[in-house]
Amino acid sequence: MKKFLAILLALVLILCAGCGKTSPEPETQAPTETEAPTETEPTETQPPETTEPPTQPLPETEDAAILADHVPAILAIFSRGDTLDVVGEYDESYYVVKLEQGYGLVEKQLLALPDAESYELSGTPIQSLTTNTRVEVLDDLGEVLVVKVGDLTGFLAADTVSRSVIQGGGGSGGSGGSSGGQDGGDISLGINGGITLLSAIRQEGDVTGQATVRADGTEVILGFYDRDDIAKIVIEAGFCEDWEGYCTVLLDDLYAHVPQNLVRTSGEEAYTPWDGYAKYSAQLYGNFYLQGEGTILPSNTVVHVLCDLGSCYLVTVDETTGYIAKDYVSLTRSSGGSGSGGSSGGSEWSDPVL
Repeated sequence: MKKFLAILLALVLILCAGCGKTSPEPETQAPTETEAPTETEPTETQPPETTEPPTQPLPETEDAAILADHVPAILAIFSRGDTLDVVGEYDESYYVVKLEQGYGLVEKQLLALPDAESYELSGTPIQSLTTNTRVEVLDDLGEVLVVKVGDLTGFLAADTVSRSVIQGGGGSGGSGGSSGGQDGGDISLGINGGITLLSAIRQEGDVTGQATVRADGTEVILGFYDRDDIAKIVIEAGFCEDWEGYCTVLLDDLYAHVPQNLVRTSGEEAYTPWDGYAKYSAQLYGNFYLQGEGTILPSNTVVHVLCDLGSCYLVTVDETTGYIAKDYVSLTRSSGGSGSGGSSGGSEWSDPVL
């Protein structure tokens, strides 16, 4: 028994010794030297590069003085039957239209839209028609008709055209002046009328519809110059189509055309003013189209001619500046005081004048 107890005690001691022993901690490996991360200097954030749209090369130009007031810079000229994109109404007289070249103004009467106002004749007649000359009426512009005589299309006052043959007339193609619209008198085939001129047109707006051009020679106008304004005349070829009788101008980076007789370049000699005398029935107008009602001047009124504009003179009468047909100014006084004011007289066709 004692022997058994001794063995049991020995076993207990062995067990206690095993429980008191702690397990060895795992060996930790010494840290290895690693390459320190390279520090990079902070980089400045560069703004994204902005690319400017390519600019179109501009032609060489020279300055030219405008010789009259309200001279139009014309974008394009259209014929009867052409179609234009209309942006909207500019005012009571004009529509804004959009072309490939830019925006411009067209007189309402010249576009086939509802409620178009009547069209006014002006300028020099291109043919005197005898009574009962047969005309083909192409369009009715109110007070004016678009007509065709032979191969030429032009304009006639509506009250000078009759649907039936006029009895008792039979006059020959005499004076080129107006007959006053009375039956039996001669009538004159006119050209397209002048334009009530406005300020330059802004280059903006969406197309809202289309219109049909009602008359040949319809102008789309980019802007307007006044007397003594300086226009940039293009003198380098290859930038814009040349028009015979016109100068190409650069206006707000757009190309337009101005009648050559209404500008004077720096190389041209200035016009020498002179004094003349008004013929019988001479009228002084407020525009170089000689449009509207002019002021009738007494015969032999002194007229100070400032410039020759081709179809008319720019003049001053007393303190009034205006325009007068060249045929109505004489170098000498009229003895009778009732001389003719320069009748066109013949029955030959002449080229239409814009």
